[in-house]
Amino acid sequence: MKKLLPFLVLIFACQFVVGQTLVSAVQIASKNTSQVSSVLGGSGGPYNAVKIYKVKYNTKDPFNNNTVASGAVFVPNMACDSFPVVAYCHGTVLRKTQVPSAQYDSNYEGLYFSSKGFVVAMPDYLGLGDNPGFHPYLHAETEATATLDLMRAMREFLADSTNIDLNGQVFVTGYSQGGHAAMATLKYIEDHNLHTEFNVVAGAPMSGPYSLSTVQPRTVYDSIYAYNAFTPYVVNSYQYVYGNLYTNVSEYYDAPHDANIPPYLNGSYTFEALNVTLPTNVYTFMNDSVLNAFMADTISYSTPLRQDLKLNDNYSWNASMPLRLCYCGSDDLVLPGNSQVAADSMTAMGSPDVSAVNINPAGDHFTCFSPAMTYVRNWFNTLKVSCTATTGISENEMQQTVNISLYPNPAENEITIESSEEMERIQVTDINGKIVINIESLNKDAANINISAINNGFYFIKSYDKQGRVTVNKFMVQKNK
Repeated sequence: MKKLLPFLVLIFACQFVVGQTLVSAVQIASKNTSQVSSVLGGSGGPYNAVKIYKVKYNTKDPFNNNTVASGAVFVPNMACDSFPVVAYCHGTVLRKTQVPSAQYDSNYEGLYFSSKGFVVAMPDYLGLGDNPGFHPYLHAETEATATLDLMRAMREFLADSTNIDLNGQVFVTGYSQGGHAAMATLKYIEDHNLHTEFNVVAGAPMSGPYSLSTVQPRTVYDSIYAYNAFTPYVVNSYQYVYGNLYTNVSEYYDAPHDANIPPYLNGSYTFEALNVTLPTNVYTFMNDSVLNAFMADTISYSTPLRQDLKLNDNYSWNASMPLRLCYCGSDDLVLPGNSQVAADSMTAMGSPDVSAVNINPAGDHFTCFSPAMTYVRNWFNTLKVSCTATTGISENEMQQTVNISLYPNPAENEITIESSEEMERIQVTDINGKIVINIESLNKDAANINISAINNGFYFIKSYDKQGRVTVNKFMVQKNK
């Protein structure tokens, strides 16, 4: 049976990924503790050093064609046996280079989580970073697939090229557009039953426009709005993806804006540069008949833009994982109603643990970011499995002393553990550290463990030998349905 172990591991590694997701991974920076502290402003320390990698990976474009995207992975540089993962989805940017894999030196979000013991995966998204073409802005499916495929590529890279191990825990968060992308990622995992592959312990989308078709237009398509660049960004995205909004851009924008807007959407300009060219009154640059038809279309959803927005709503679904939808009460950029309506709708649909958290009733979209990040990291910290310090010894080096074989992996009803040393006792714990199986006074070098009573998911098996050494291995329970 032992000879089958490499074959079983190969099956396990390949069952979730068709072909190879990873294209390349290159270390692009290494931050010591003082450099991390400088970026984070010195508060909330002490920090761990961090290594940063640029990862290119295979994914799908909006038309289901193969494409190569990019992202950044932040890895804590600390002696630990394994780490949880945070998928962090970034906010709105228009310039292709304003992304995690390019602006890594000052990337607050990546360092904020990784310096506290999380491996952080940050997708650039499609159409940004190294990916060609337009960015499908607020397109839920590709936000999700870009995030999940980066995590798949990250797993391949860490498993093949480093001594870094992941503990099976996944956390998902993001701010603004990143809140929408985080919610889209969580919903995609639920809709496609990917819980076994992505064991989401908790999700915390922050200040995202989850109700694009109903709540958010109350501000965005009002007559006065300070950030009207969102409108052409959304319109350009959905015209690119669905092709149903216009045959000529002049059908949507008045002159001279019909000629001025498109060049700003080629990836070379910042969001702010486009925004300053637009009047705050949306009727001044958009076609009045298009706006009037859209604003009146609150029941039938027959206008193309309302239909496209509805396709990318992600506020009404049944989430099995705990979610905290963080927002601030005075946000006039992304309305608080997005989080409130989502929490109410999802709870009504049967979600057992979803709530909207008003971080600061007086906070706006910009002042909300820092306290929301603090809330989310503190919450994630209470749920993550604390790692065991390895004092710089890798897991492979540890197993040269105590050699463990664990098979099959994944397992269904029984798993076998064999050790080069006699095992005094064995514990099986879930991802939250709860002991689900405890075998005392074993005094054997092999054991068959009945796991038929525990649910699908990732688990840790700890074997204790007579010399007091503890060896930790990870395995998956996957029952055929």
